[in-house]
Amino acid sequence: MHKKLVSALAIIIIIVAIILAITYIFAEKPVSTQYSDNPSDWVKQGEISVEQATKGTSYINEIGQQYNDAETSTVFELEGYYKGEYFNTEYADSNGRTKMKLTNEMKPNDGVVEGFMTERKDEKTGKWMVDIFVDEDWKKQVGETNIYWGTMYKQNKQFVFDEVSSGVYHDQIIDDSDRLLENARIRTFGIIVGDVTREETEGKTLMKLV
Repeated sequence: MHKKLVSALAIIIIIVAIILAITYIFAEKPVSTQYSDNPSDWVKQGEISVEQATKGTSYINEIGQQYNDAETSTVFELEGYYKGEYFNTEYADSNGRTKMKLTNEMKPNDGVVEGFMTERKDEKTGKWMVDIFVDEDWKKQVGETNIYWGTMYKQNKQFVFDEVSSGVYHDQIIDDSDRLLENARIRTFGIIVGDVTREETEGKTLMKLV
């Protein structure tokens, strides 16, 4: 009887040891997050996932886009102008009615012009990619939109309204490496998106990534 008890205890101890070993192996195994290259996968019900858009290198707080990869730790910030009036994250008129927001949580067709931008370094190419988002209200109220970027804003293109989610539009550019110093820790000029032209900049509606 004593031998049987010892044998049973030994079996139990072996089983527990195996379970603990398996648990340890799986617990230590790193979980790889998959990031999509399709902007449509980054937007759910108007909300843009900064983690997805930047391939896990960024998050948003009250300061801006907190960016961190193997080589760079920095902050990208957005600022805006509504018909020439400067604002930080949100513009309201004299009656307190919100007219424009810079946000990754968009509400298309609510009458508020909304825009958002992120920047990240592509691991494969080493190029800095800028993803630009605007909502349906931007398309209706601002209309034809241009993008200016690089040293002395020498590069430009017209924003292409590619609908990636209902009422949310996306376009992408490659940033000018000449304006990015110390691996983007220091930046000159910025990226301007709005109804501006080279000939006319006053009184315009735009957002700027700096």
